[in-house]
Order: sequence, then C-alpha cells, then structure tokens
Amino acid sequence: MLKRVLALIIFTTLTQFVSAQISGIVYKDYNGDGARQNAAPNVEPGVAGIIINAYNAANALVSTTTSNNVGSYTMPFTVPVRLEFIIPVNGNCVDSINDNSSASGDGNNVRFVSASGTFNYAILHADDYNYNLNH
Repeated sequence: MLKRVLALIIFTTLTQFVSAQISGIVYKDYNGDGARQNAAPNVEPGVAGIIINAYNAANALVSTTTSNNVGSYTMPFTVPVRLEFIIPVNGNCVDSINDNSSASGDGNNVRFVSASGTFNYAILHADDYNYNLNH
C-alpha cells in the first residue's frame, strides 16, 4: 500500500511538472487599456514574430520562443523566470525603439513569473493610429 501511495505522489508531481507552462498572446492594444478586445468591431489582432526569452534567477536563458501567426506563444515552466518580450528591428509590426507595452501599465517589456499561467503582451505603436489635429 505504501508503495502505491508513494508511486501516486511521484506520478502526480511529475505530471504537474511536465504540464506546467507559460503561455499568452502578443497583440496590438489599439485602445491602450492593457486588455485584449476580441469582439467586433474592436478586435485587437495578435502579432507574430515577437521573441519571448525566459531567464532564471542566475540570469541564464532557460527557454525561448516566438509568437506565432495569431500572436500566441507557449513555453515550459520549470522555475521562476523573467520573461523578456523582444520586438525585432525587422519585425512585421514596427520600429522597436518606438513600441511599448501597455499590459504592465508602465511600458515595460519584462514580466516576472513565479508560477505557470497566462501572460499576455500588449503593443502600442503610434503608426497604428490616424490622429486628426482638427478634431
């Protein structure tokens, strides 16, 4: 009986470890509220080609991925990490010098992750708007 209980505990722990992941969507945040709008007419599209790097406490790169054609990404979660979202200079969205994120409210491209879960990244860019000075 003790062997079965021990085996169940080990199996449960390994299953949770294997299935733990970090995921999210990188999207254009047209209204700057940090929350993705999915309903017409205010759909905020996903952004492909954004690089997501995960660094551990020793500042070693432990995982990297790129957002896919609908802006989503997934990577394994094994230890607390610092996520960095990088907009390539030759990216399909932009000029990395002018882009910023509204998701954290401070224009920061870094997230600190201590548990598996969903971490979206919102991008704002001035060229996405047509500002009329004569409003």
